[in-house]
Amino acid sequence: MLVDSGLPHKLWEYALQHATYIRNRIPRRGATITPFERIFGKRPDVSHLPIFGQAVVARVPDQLRRKNKRFLNTRGQLGAFVGCAEDIKGFHVYTKGVSRSIFTSRDVSVIDRMLFEVDPTTEDGDGDAGEASDETDEEQEQVLDDREGAFPSELAAVRRSQRIARRTTTQAQAFAILSNVIKEPLNLAEAKRSPQWEKWKQAIDDEVHSLFGNGTFEWIWILHFLETYAPVAGLVTVRIFFVIVVHLKMHVRQGDVPAAYVKADLLEEIYMKPVPGYAKAEHKGKVWRLRKALYGLRQAGREWNKELDAFLLEYGLKPTQGDPCLYFAYVSDSLLLVCVCVDDILVAHEQEEQCLRLMTALSQKYQVKDMGVPEACG
Repeated sequence: MLVDSGLPHKLWEYALQHATYIRNRIPRRGATITPFERIFGKRPDVSHLPIFGQAVVARVPDQLRRKNKRFLNTRGQLGAFVGCAEDIKGFHVYTKGVSRSIFTSRDVSVIDRMLFEVDPTTEDGDGDAGEASDETDEEQEQVLDDREGAFPSELAAVRRSQRIARRTTTQAQAFAILSNVIKEPLNLAEAKRSPQWEKWKQAIDDEVHSLFGNGTFEWIWILHFLETYAPVAGLVTVRIFFVIVVHLKMHVRQGDVPAAYVKADLLEEIYMKPVPGYAKAEHKGKVWRLRKALYGLRQAGREWNKELDAFLLEYGLKPTQGDPCLYFAYVSDSLLLVCVCVDDILVAHEQEEQCLRLMTALSQKYQVKDMGVPEACG
Protein backbone atom coordinates (compact mmCIF):
# COMPACT_ATOMS: atom_id res chain seq x y z
CA MET A 1 0.00 0.00 0.00
CA LEU A 2 2.80 2.41 0.87
CA VAL A 3 4.77 1.49 -2.26
CA ASP A 4 1.74 1.89 -4.52
CA SER A 5 1.05 5.34 -3.08
CA GLY A 6 4.48 6.68 -4.00
CA LEU A 7 4.84 8.27 -0.57
CA PRO A 8 8.14 8.25 1.39
CA HIS A 9 8.85 5.00 3.25
CA LYS A 10 9.11 6.90 6.54
CA LEU A 11 5.28 7.08 6.51
CA TRP A 12 5.09 3.32 7.17
CA GLU A 13 3.52 3.99 10.59
CA TYR A 14 0.55 5.76 9.00
CA ALA A 15 0.24 3.01 6.38
CA LEU A 16 0.15 0.39 9.15
CA GLN A 17 -2.46 2.33 11.13
CA HIS A 18 -4.65 2.75 8.04
CA ALA A 19 -4.33 -0.95 7.14
CA THR A 20 -5.45 -1.82 10.67
CA TYR A 21 -8.31 0.69 10.39
CA ILE A 22 -9.55 -1.02 7.20
CA ARG A 23 -9.02 -4.56 8.49
CA ASN A 24 -11.13 -3.88 11.57
CA ARG A 25 -13.99 -2.78 9.30
CA ILE A 26 -14.15 -5.76 6.94
CA PRO A 27 -15.35 -9.28 7.88
CA ARG A 28 -12.83 -12.06 8.47
CA ARG A 29 -12.92 -15.35 6.62
CA GLY A 30 -15.76 -17.43 8.01
CA ALA A 31 -17.26 -14.48 9.94
CA THR A 32 -20.47 -12.62 9.13
CA ILE A 33 -19.74 -9.39 11.01
CA THR A 34 -16.70 -7.14 11.25
CA PRO A 35 -14.54 -6.70 14.39
CA PHE A 36 -15.79 -3.08 14.57
CA GLU A 37 -19.42 -4.25 14.61
CA ARG A 38 -18.63 -6.92 17.19
CA ILE A 39 -17.23 -4.31 19.60
CA PHE A 40 -19.48 -1.29 18.96
CA GLY A 41 -22.68 -3.03 17.84
CA LYS A 42 -23.09 -1.07 14.58
CA ARG A 43 -21.96 -1.54 11.00
CA PRO A 44 -19.00 0.63 9.95
CA ASP A 45 -19.25 3.04 7.01
CA VAL A 46 -16.21 2.91 4.72
CA SER A 47 -17.77 4.63 1.72
CA HIS A 48 -16.00 7.88 2.61
CA LEU A 49 -12.48 6.42 2.58
CA PRO A 50 -10.07 7.65 -0.12
CA ILE A 51 -7.19 5.50 -1.33
CA PHE A 52 -4.03 5.74 0.76
CA GLY A 53 -1.91 8.42 -0.91
CA GLN A 54 -4.81 9.87 -2.91
CA ALA A 55 -4.62 13.62 -3.53
CA VAL A 56 -6.80 15.79 -1.30
CA VAL A 57 -7.23 19.51 -0.74
CA ALA A 58 -7.60 20.80 2.82
CA ARG A 59 -9.44 24.13 3.06
CA VAL A 60 -7.48 27.15 4.28
CA PRO A 61 -9.41 28.90 7.10
CA ASP A 62 -10.81 32.31 6.18
CA GLN A 63 -9.11 33.94 9.17
CA LEU A 64 -5.70 32.80 7.96
CA ARG A 65 -6.31 33.96 4.39
CA ARG A 66 -7.33 37.42 5.57
CA LYS A 67 -4.42 37.69 7.98
CA ASN A 68 -1.68 36.43 5.63
CA LYS A 69 -1.56 38.01 2.16
CA ARG A 70 0.46 35.05 0.94
CA PHE A 71 -2.68 32.92 1.05
CA LEU A 72 -5.12 35.60 -0.02
CA ASN A 73 -5.91 33.75 -3.25
CA THR A 74 -5.39 30.28 -1.77
CA ARG A 75 -8.48 28.41 -0.68
CA GLY A 76 -6.92 25.00 -0.10
CA GLN A 77 -3.67 23.16 0.60
CA LEU A 78 -2.76 20.18 -1.61
CA GLY A 79 -1.71 16.99 0.16
CA ALA A 80 -2.05 13.21 0.30
CA PHE A 81 -4.52 11.21 2.38
CA VAL A 82 -2.59 9.04 4.90
CA GLY A 83 -5.31 7.82 7.24
CA CYS A 84 -8.29 8.68 9.43
CA ALA A 85 -8.00 10.52 12.73
CA GLU A 86 -9.10 8.67 15.86
CA ASP A 87 -9.79 11.55 18.25
CA ILE A 88 -11.72 13.79 15.82
CA LYS A 89 -13.73 13.30 12.65
CA GLY A 90 -11.15 14.12 10.02
CA PHE A 91 -8.31 12.92 7.79
CA HIS A 92 -4.54 12.84 8.26
CA VAL A 93 -2.97 14.80 5.37
CA TYR A 94 0.67 14.71 4.25
CA THR A 95 1.73 17.89 2.43
CA LYS A 96 4.38 18.46 -0.20
CA GLY A 97 6.80 21.35 0.01
CA VAL A 98 9.69 22.29 2.26
CA SER A 99 8.36 21.20 5.66
CA ARG A 100 6.53 18.05 4.50
CA SER A 101 4.32 18.07 7.58
CA ILE A 102 1.42 15.83 8.56
CA PHE A 103 -1.72 17.47 9.93
CA THR A 104 -5.35 16.60 10.56
CA SER A 105 -8.18 18.38 8.74
CA ARG A 106 -11.94 18.28 9.17
CA ASP A 107 -12.67 19.95 5.81
CA VAL A 108 -11.12 17.96 2.95
CA SER A 109 -11.99 17.56 -0.73
CA VAL A 110 -10.83 14.38 -2.47
CA ILE A 111 -9.25 14.56 -5.95
CA ASP A 112 -9.59 11.63 -8.34
CA ARG A 113 -5.86 10.97 -8.68
CA MET A 114 -2.83 10.04 -6.57
CA LEU A 115 -0.64 12.82 -5.21
CA PHE A 116 2.58 11.19 -6.42
CA GLU A 117 3.03 9.32 -9.67
CA VAL A 118 4.92 6.10 -8.86
CA ASP A 119 8.08 5.60 -10.92
CA PRO A 120 8.93 1.87 -11.11
CA THR A 121 12.64 2.74 -11.49
CA THR A 122 12.66 4.84 -8.32
CA GLU A 123 13.62 2.99 -5.17
CA ASP A 124 10.94 2.93 -2.45
CA GLY A 125 8.61 4.86 -4.75
CA ASP A 126 9.54 8.24 -3.27
CA GLY A 127 8.95 10.09 -6.55
CA ASP A 128 9.61 13.80 -6.15
CA ALA A 129 9.83 13.28 -2.40
CA GLY A 130 13.35 11.95 -2.73
CA GLU A 131 15.04 14.41 -0.44
CA ALA A 132 12.56 13.67 2.30
CA SER A 133 14.71 10.76 3.47
CA ASP A 134 17.25 13.26 4.81
CA GLU A 135 14.80 14.68 7.28
CA THR A 136 13.87 13.48 10.74
CA ASP A 137 10.91 11.20 11.35
CA GLU A 138 9.36 13.60 13.86
CA GLU A 139 6.52 14.87 11.70
CA GLN A 140 4.54 17.89 12.80
CA GLU A 141 1.05 16.69 13.74
CA GLN A 142 -1.54 19.47 13.81
CA VAL A 143 -5.32 19.89 13.63
CA LEU A 144 -6.70 22.01 10.82
CA ASP A 145 -10.03 23.68 11.57
CA ASP A 146 -11.64 27.14 11.47
CA ARG A 147 -9.73 28.48 14.46
CA GLU A 148 -7.11 31.12 13.74
CA GLY A 149 -3.54 29.82 13.65
CA ALA A 150 -4.59 26.20 13.29
CA PHE A 151 -3.12 25.71 9.81
CA PRO A 152 0.08 23.68 9.31
CA SER A 153 3.45 25.17 10.11
CA GLU A 154 4.53 25.61 6.48
CA LEU A 155 1.84 28.31 6.02
CA ALA A 156 3.14 30.38 8.92
CA ALA A 157 6.17 32.67 8.88
CA VAL A 158 9.37 30.65 8.95
CA ARG A 159 12.09 31.65 11.44
CA ARG A 160 15.50 30.35 10.43
CA SER A 161 17.24 28.23 13.03
CA GLN A 162 20.78 29.13 14.10
CA ARG A 163 21.66 25.48 14.65
CA ILE A 164 23.74 23.61 12.10
CA ALA A 165 21.61 21.13 10.15
CA ARG A 166 22.87 17.58 10.34
CA ARG A 167 21.98 14.68 8.11
CA THR A 168 19.87 12.15 10.00
CA THR A 169 19.03 8.53 9.43
CA THR A 170 15.66 6.95 10.10
CA GLN A 171 15.34 3.98 12.43
CA ALA A 172 14.17 1.79 9.54
CA GLN A 173 17.30 2.66 7.54
CA ALA A 174 19.52 1.96 10.55
CA PHE A 175 18.07 -1.54 11.02
CA ALA A 176 18.40 -2.24 7.28
CA ILE A 177 22.10 -1.32 7.38
CA LEU A 178 22.63 -3.31 10.58
CA SER A 179 21.21 -6.46 9.01
CA ASN A 180 23.91 -6.29 6.32
CA VAL A 181 26.71 -5.75 8.84
CA ILE A 182 25.95 -8.55 11.32
CA LYS A 183 26.25 -12.05 9.82
CA GLU A 184 24.88 -14.86 11.95
CA PRO A 185 26.67 -18.22 11.51
CA LEU A 186 24.56 -20.93 9.89
CA ASN A 187 26.19 -23.90 11.65
CA LEU A 188 28.71 -24.87 14.32
CA ALA A 189 31.64 -24.80 11.89
CA GLU A 190 30.91 -21.19 10.90
CA ALA A 191 30.47 -20.24 14.55
CA LYS A 192 33.95 -21.61 15.36
CA ARG A 193 35.46 -19.44 12.60
CA SER A 194 33.61 -16.38 13.87
CA PRO A 195 35.45 -13.68 15.89
CA GLN A 196 32.64 -14.05 18.44
CA TRP A 197 33.27 -17.80 18.91
CA GLU A 198 33.84 -17.52 22.67
CA LYS A 199 30.42 -15.89 23.10
CA TRP A 200 28.80 -18.48 20.84
CA LYS A 201 30.44 -21.29 22.84
CA GLN A 202 29.16 -19.81 26.09
CA ALA A 203 25.63 -19.62 24.64
CA ILE A 204 25.81 -23.24 23.43
CA ASP A 205 27.08 -24.40 26.82
CA ASP A 206 24.25 -22.60 28.60
CA GLU A 207 21.69 -24.17 26.25
CA VAL A 208 23.01 -27.71 26.66
CA HIS A 209 23.24 -27.33 30.44
CA SER A 210 19.64 -26.16 30.42
CA LEU A 211 18.66 -29.32 28.53
CA PHE A 212 20.49 -31.47 31.06
CA GLY A 213 18.80 -29.61 33.91
CA ASN A 214 15.36 -30.35 32.50
CA GLY A 215 16.16 -33.91 31.39
CA THR A 216 15.42 -33.13 27.73
CA PHE A 217 17.21 -34.08 24.53
CA GLU A 218 16.85 -33.82 20.77
CA TRP A 219 15.28 -36.76 18.89
CA ILE A 220 16.84 -38.34 15.80
CA TRP A 221 14.38 -41.02 14.58
CA ILE A 222 12.02 -40.09 11.77
CA LEU A 223 8.60 -40.61 13.34
CA HIS A 224 5.16 -39.42 12.28
CA PHE A 225 2.58 -38.27 14.80
CA LEU A 226 -1.09 -37.65 14.12
CA GLU A 227 -1.93 -35.27 16.97
CA THR A 228 0.26 -32.18 16.61
CA TYR A 229 -2.25 -29.30 16.68
CA ALA A 230 -1.67 -26.65 19.35
CA PRO A 231 -3.91 -23.54 19.53
CA VAL A 232 -2.32 -20.08 19.59
CA ALA A 233 -4.09 -16.86 20.55
CA GLY A 234 -4.92 -14.87 17.43
CA LEU A 235 -4.22 -11.17 16.95
CA VAL A 236 -7.94 -10.40 17.23
CA THR A 237 -8.07 -12.21 20.58
CA VAL A 238 -5.14 -10.18 21.92
CA ARG A 239 -6.84 -6.96 20.81
CA ILE A 240 -10.12 -7.96 22.46
CA PHE A 241 -8.17 -8.80 25.63
CA PHE A 242 -6.74 -5.27 25.79
CA VAL A 243 -10.09 -3.69 24.87
CA ILE A 244 -11.66 -5.40 27.90
CA VAL A 245 -8.70 -4.39 30.07
CA VAL A 246 -9.02 -0.73 29.09
CA HIS A 247 -12.81 -0.74 29.40
CA LEU A 248 -12.79 -2.27 32.90
CA LYS A 249 -9.61 -0.43 33.97
CA MET A 250 -7.90 -3.69 34.92
CA HIS A 251 -4.33 -4.29 36.06
CA VAL A 252 -2.18 -6.29 33.61
CA ARG A 253 1.01 -8.30 34.05
CA GLN A 254 3.04 -10.20 31.49
CA GLY A 255 4.85 -13.48 32.08
CA ASP A 256 7.44 -15.33 30.01
CA VAL A 257 7.98 -19.09 30.26
CA PRO A 258 11.67 -19.99 29.69
CA ALA A 259 12.15 -23.18 27.65
CA ALA A 260 8.38 -23.71 27.72
CA TYR A 261 8.20 -26.91 25.66
CA VAL A 262 10.54 -28.86 27.92
CA LYS A 263 8.19 -28.27 30.87
CA ALA A 264 5.79 -30.86 29.42
CA ASP A 265 6.20 -34.63 29.74
CA LEU A 266 6.64 -36.68 26.57
CA LEU A 267 4.39 -39.71 26.14
CA GLU A 268 6.14 -41.29 23.13
CA GLU A 269 9.38 -43.28 23.38
CA ILE A 270 12.00 -41.35 21.41
CA TYR A 271 15.79 -41.69 21.43
CA MET A 272 18.56 -39.41 20.19
CA LYS A 273 22.31 -39.23 19.78
CA PRO A 274 24.20 -37.07 22.30
CA VAL A 275 25.03 -33.47 21.40
CA PRO A 276 28.47 -33.49 19.67
CA GLY A 277 31.23 -32.71 22.14
CA TYR A 278 29.20 -33.52 25.26
CA ALA A 279 29.33 -37.34 25.29
CA LYS A 280 31.76 -38.79 27.84
CA ALA A 281 33.98 -41.80 27.18
CA GLU A 282 32.00 -44.07 29.49
CA HIS A 283 28.85 -43.27 27.48
CA LYS A 284 30.26 -44.59 24.21
CA GLY A 285 27.72 -46.72 22.38
CA LYS A 286 24.80 -45.27 24.35
CA VAL A 287 22.00 -42.90 23.30
CA TRP A 288 19.68 -40.57 25.18
CA ARG A 289 15.98 -41.16 25.74
CA LEU A 290 13.70 -38.12 25.71
CA ARG A 291 11.64 -37.53 28.84
CA LYS A 292 10.38 -34.04 27.96
CA ALA A 293 8.81 -32.49 24.83
CA LEU A 294 11.90 -30.93 23.30
CA TYR A 295 11.34 -28.04 20.89
CA GLY A 296 11.67 -29.35 17.34
CA LEU A 297 9.37 -32.29 17.99
CA ARG A 298 6.16 -32.07 16.01
CA GLN A 299 4.07 -32.72 19.09
CA ALA A 300 6.06 -30.43 21.43
CA GLY A 301 3.70 -27.46 21.08
CA ARG A 302 0.65 -29.63 21.69
CA GLU A 303 2.14 -31.27 24.79
CA TRP A 304 3.04 -27.87 26.28
CA ASN A 305 -0.44 -26.52 25.57
CA LYS A 306 -2.01 -29.56 27.27
CA GLU A 307 0.27 -29.10 30.28
CA LEU A 308 -0.52 -25.39 30.74
CA ASP A 309 -4.23 -25.92 30.01
CA ALA A 310 -4.47 -28.53 32.79
CA PHE A 311 -2.81 -26.13 35.25
CA LEU A 312 -5.13 -23.22 34.40
CA LEU A 313 -8.21 -25.45 34.65
CA GLU A 314 -7.08 -26.66 38.06
CA TYR A 315 -6.63 -23.02 39.10
CA GLY A 316 -10.32 -22.42 38.30
CA LEU A 317 -10.08 -20.78 34.89
CA LYS A 318 -12.19 -21.74 31.87
CA PRO A 319 -11.40 -21.28 28.16
CA THR A 320 -13.73 -19.07 26.13
CA GLN A 321 -15.80 -20.51 23.29
CA GLY A 322 -14.31 -18.09 20.76
CA ASP A 323 -10.65 -18.86 21.49
CA PRO A 324 -9.32 -21.68 23.70
CA CYS A 325 -6.24 -19.56 24.48
CA LEU A 326 -8.32 -16.91 26.29
CA TYR A 327 -9.31 -18.01 29.81
CA PHE A 328 -11.60 -16.36 32.33
CA ALA A 329 -12.85 -16.76 35.89
CA TYR A 330 -14.51 -14.64 38.55
CA VAL A 331 -12.24 -14.08 41.55
CA SER A 332 -13.25 -11.76 44.41
CA ASP A 333 -16.42 -10.87 42.44
CA SER A 334 -14.27 -9.52 39.59
CA LEU A 335 -13.22 -10.85 36.20
CA LEU A 336 -9.84 -12.61 35.88
CA LEU A 337 -8.52 -12.90 32.31
CA VAL A 338 -5.59 -14.94 31.01
CA CYS A 339 -4.36 -14.83 27.40
CA VAL A 340 -1.80 -17.46 26.31
CA CYS A 341 0.48 -16.95 23.28
CA VAL A 342 2.67 -20.09 23.38
CA ASP A 343 5.25 -19.08 26.03
CA ASP A 344 3.91 -15.56 26.70
CA ILE A 345 1.14 -15.16 29.27
CA LEU A 346 -0.99 -12.06 29.93
CA VAL A 347 -2.90 -11.85 33.22
CA ALA A 348 -5.51 -9.15 33.99
CA HIS A 349 -7.69 -8.41 37.04
CA GLU A 350 -9.21 -5.35 38.69
CA GLN A 351 -7.10 -6.08 41.79
CA GLU A 352 -3.36 -6.24 41.16
CA GLU A 353 -2.80 -8.70 44.02
CA GLN A 354 -4.91 -11.27 42.14
CA CYS A 355 -2.61 -10.90 39.13
CA LEU A 356 0.44 -11.34 41.35
CA ARG A 357 -1.12 -14.39 43.01
CA LEU A 358 -1.54 -16.19 39.68
CA MET A 359 1.91 -15.11 38.48
CA THR A 360 3.41 -16.53 41.68
CA ALA A 361 1.64 -19.87 41.12
CA LEU A 362 2.91 -19.98 37.52
CA SER A 363 6.43 -19.14 38.67
CA GLN A 364 6.44 -21.92 41.25
CA LYS A 365 5.18 -24.46 38.71
CA TYR A 366 7.00 -23.43 35.50
CA GLN A 367 9.62 -20.86 36.62
CA VAL A 368 7.66 -18.14 34.78
CA LYS A 369 9.43 -14.77 34.69
CA ASP A 370 7.20 -11.88 35.79
CA MET A 371 7.91 -9.20 33.17
CA GLY A 372 5.70 -6.64 34.94
CA VAL A 373 3.29 -4.35 33.11
CA PRO A 374 3.53 -4.82 29.30
CA GLU A 375 4.91 -1.67 27.69
CA ALA A 376 4.58 -2.51 24.00
CA CYS A 377 2.71 -4.91 21.68
CA GLY A 378 4.41 -6.48 18.71
